[in-house]
Amino acid sequence: MIDLLHIGGAPAYTFLLYLFSEHKDNQELLKNAINFLIKYFVRRNLTDIPATRDLDTIFIGLVDFCEMNKKQLSIRIIMEYLMNQDRFSNLNLFEEKLTGNIYEENADVVRFILCKIEETHQTKEIFSDLWMKDEKNKFVWTIEHVFPEGDNIPKKWIEMIASGNRDEAEIIKEKWVHKLGNLTLTGYNQNLSNLSFEEKKERKDHNGKDIGYRNGLYLNRDIVDEINWTENHIRNRTRKLVDEAINLFKTDNEGKNITSSIEKKDDEINTKKKSKKIIEYIPLIDDNNSIQNK
Repeated sequence: MIDLLHIGGAPAYTFLLYLFSEHKDNQELLKNAINFLIKYFVRRNLTDIPATRDLDTIFIGLVDFCEMNKKQLSIRIIMEYLMNQDRFSNLNLFEEKLTGNIYEENADVVRFILCKIEETHQTKEIFSDLWMKDEKNKFVWTIEHVFPEGDNIPKKWIEMIASGNRDEAEIIKEKWVHKLGNLTLTGYNQNLSNLSFEEKKERKDHNGKDIGYRNGLYLNRDIVDEINWTENHIRNRTRKLVDEAINLFKTDNEGKNITSSIEKKDDEINTKKKSKKIIEYIPLIDDNNSIQNK
């Protein structure tokens, strides 16, 4: 239930009240329904399908649908209703949003996804309460951009990500800074900010505690091993995290093999390049059947 609260699942509470009232003895159904609703709202809140204005109507309709099927109610019947194409974002659209500028789409959903990916790799020995709040009721762990998002790109970052070319660095920033692969979690956002990549990795507090990317989070494992942080690093990490997010928030009856839209775009670019090269080397034949180079 806490996860449903964190992801903003309040529109489903009417349905849950019905479920807890009429099927309180079916613990498996209650558990499966809550788990599905978490996936439902992660995808809804990222894709905006269905629209917010329709949610109350959908869940009131779900109560009526469950009442009609009360004697044989199961998680499959609940999913059948909610996964109607007008009420549920399909996996391809979800994947497309995950590979886009996701931070600009919905930062709250991004934080939830990053937290859930991290939590799947936590153990009793390695545990951080990612939902802890400070005295101002704000989350201690917040989203950190590895490549800084600020207006003025620091000189060291321009040198690293674009070989000193400021214009190119701006283009890369525009395309990649808000991608999932450039995002992580930190409890010390203000201490990292616009620091260089090396400084962000190695940052310690006055007691020598790691407060940079060597803080032990799973999300940072593939960051701390890198010497540089470039467009390719962000692209590759985005692919990895998108795959993890899809595995977490797909339903059991949805396909596992989804080609990342990043890979699709790369394939399209490579195909165009190959086609161009082929065209450039096609010889032209004149009226005298002699071969001329284009």
